[in-house]
Amino acid sequence: MAQGSTRFEHLEKSIDNYIIEQQNKNTRAKTTKDVKILIELLREKHELRNPEDIEAEELIKYLCKFILSVKQKDGKDFETSSLRGMFSSLNRHLKECKYPVSVIEHIAFERKRKCLEAKHKQLKKEGKGNRPNAAEAQAMMRSIFSKKKPPGNFKRRSIDKHNLALQFTAFWPTRM
Repeated sequence: MAQGSTRFEHLEKSIDNYIIEQQNKNTRAKTTKDVKILIELLREKHELRNPEDIEAEELIKYLCKFILSVKQKDGKDFETSSLRGMFSSLNRHLKECKYPVSVIEHIAFERKRKCLEAKHKQLKKEGKGNRPNAAEAQAMMRSIFSKKKPPGNFKRRSIDKHNLALQFTAFWPTRM
């Protein structure tokens, strides 16, 4: 091709910067926030390295401490799905930093997974599951089919075959 061809555009940004710019802004913000929380724990434990600079065996110990001790700013425990989301964020960050293993899938992080399962069981016992308000939805569904007053500020509506499926999916908790 002749010099000055317009077939290929001149790249002004690096490929990595281009990929980051195309990511969902909310995903990027959550990843940044979750990594900052882990770094906060590392600094509290007098660890000056960033997570991507810590060997897997040592990082496992910090991640287990993170699972067992992390709280929301108001001191409440996170929901179990929020903890799993945090680990997805941390895994995403480490993957971007070319960390050699996945903190979610690699066998070296089995202890972290067991810690997360134990915390999940504890939180479920305390009533913090993935859907803590599922009981309210079930009560609403029961009230639709009975003559009882529905809970909260819900209003009773007539049910016919056309809107039954819509109401059923709106109020009945589904299993994931």
